[in-house]
Amino acid sequence: MKLQELHIQGYKNLKDAAKVSFDFTKCTNYTALIGLNGSGKSNILEAVSLIFSSLYHNTATDFSYAISYTFEDSLVTVNNGVMSVQQNGSEEVTAVAKSAHNKYLPTNVIASYSGEELRMWENIYIESYSDFFKDIKKQTSFVPKLLYINKFSWEFALIALLSSDDPIIKSFIKDILKIGENVEVQFTIEEKNYGLYEDNEALSLIKRLVSLQKESANNSIPIQTISTLELGQQNNKDLTQKLFYYLFITGMPVKGEKIKADKIIRKTEIKFDSIDVKKLSEGEKKLILIYTITHLLADNKTLILLDEPDAHIHIERKKDIIDIIDKEDCFTLFTTHSPKILNCIDENNIKLIKNTKETGVEVLKLDRINALSEITNGEFSIIDATLALSTSKDILLVEGTNDYNYIMQAIEKLSPDYDDYDFHIINCGGADNVPAVVEQSLLSILKDSQLCLCTFDYDGQGRRNYDKIIEIATGEGKANLKAMYHTKLDGTAHVNNEDFYMEDYFPVDAYKTDIINTINGKTSFKQLEEYQKPKSIIQKKYETFDSSKYENFRVILDETLKIKREFHNPPVPTA
Repeated sequence: MKLQELHIQGYKNLKDAAKVSFDFTKCTNYTALIGLNGSGKSNILEAVSLIFSSLYHNTATDFSYAISYTFEDSLVTVNNGVMSVQQNGSEEVTAVAKSAHNKYLPTNVIASYSGEELRMWENIYIESYSDFFKDIKKQTSFVPKLLYINKFSWEFALIALLSSDDPIIKSFIKDILKIGENVEVQFTIEEKNYGLYEDNEALSLIKRLVSLQKESANNSIPIQTISTLELGQQNNKDLTQKLFYYLFITGMPVKGEKIKADKIIRKTEIKFDSIDVKKLSEGEKKLILIYTITHLLADNKTLILLDEPDAHIHIERKKDIIDIIDKEDCFTLFTTHSPKILNCIDENNIKLIKNTKETGVEVLKLDRINALSEITNGEFSIIDATLALSTSKDILLVEGTNDYNYIMQAIEKLSPDYDDYDFHIINCGGADNVPAVVEQSLLSILKDSQLCLCTFDYDGQGRRNYDKIIEIATGEGKANLKAMYHTKLDGTAHVNNEDFYMEDYFPVDAYKTDIINTINGKTSFKQLEEYQKPKSIIQKKYETFDSSKYENFRVILDETLKIKREFHNPPVPTA
């Protein structure tokens, strides 16, 4: 199962959009949705969930949609509930009666959210959950069509993983979770709730677990015993799936008006080497859920939806998320903000969502992002590009990494005076790149109400590229594109080609001692000849400078804010 196209109109912040469209045909086994908070990434996952919920339950959505996906040897298209199928290699399109929809629907849709937010659960999945658990005695299948897995399921997920003989999972358990083979599980069981369940395989498992605990000296069950239980499984993967689903079914429902069943498992404790696994980090628990979804529960007809799967996961582990979800036998749609993840993904697997008052929600092509990244030698990440293309803030372009670092550090050191320094600052990777960033990427998306201010050293390179920006602004008629030199400390104009650099804002005594100490350590002409310039010392030491060494940066920060104010509130001409 693999998504091919998706068109949505009329859902939440997508209501005012003409139509939000996605083409997944060039994606491999997954797609990453990126964009600023509020752009609509999570709403896309919700809309997809609602589409399949309506198809599973034969109901209508309150928004318009069209979706297509490959399913075995067919291309399935659904347009507002009307399904058609096209066999692979055939031009003939056949309508599918509603009574036959299930033949062409995913085995299930499995969703997982990263944090405390329960919006997707409360708005969508709780209805399917309630339907599934309404009367567990009537269930003929123990695989919910819409399955929402969050932190409340992680213990059941871990038991299933610990029972797997998959080498990949075994490596994850040993090398990442650092869990050895000496694992014991203890369940707190409400036997009085047995009567709410049919005498089926799920209840049979619970009764066997209770019996095993009573036979145990310490009221615990070794994981080796659980992993060798006979559940009528065809193979080990079938066993692990049944373990998860049977534990989930008996451990998750809460009896209420819509749900007749109540949970049998009240509490689950897992210990290895006498250590309670509750001590695992939130990131490790998240990885447990992702591994369970992708390696145990999903089949080649499963659609997986993950909202920020990398949340809480250590930065060095984030890139591993792609290795986990990049499986040929299922398709994953996920949202992320992580540069670490995006930098290892093929551009065809990334969809950038932008939401502004002027244009509404739209899906942007990545050619602009590629241009930004390429012309800045990779200094400009995909996340930076996402912000640049999505933000309504005024934009400040600086020549390179050092200028960017110094300004950002000055804002921090001079806090709180510049806490409202509301520019999106872009590092262009060099003075010669500034005009290219403007022409190839920013001109086409810069709003008339948005200032783009380019700053330069007053040196040969800076003067040349300053002139190019002025030429572009004049030629394109862009009054909101401006250039400036780094303001001199005394506020006077730059004259006589006397160079002035960003580094001139640092007082000499900030790095003078380091220069003297370095020179004193040299013992030969050759060593002195190779002595590095003060610029390199500043690069290495700027973060250690106290706030007093950043006082001169007020000059450039104040000047950029002045230009910003005058742009948005131009002086009224006098008669």
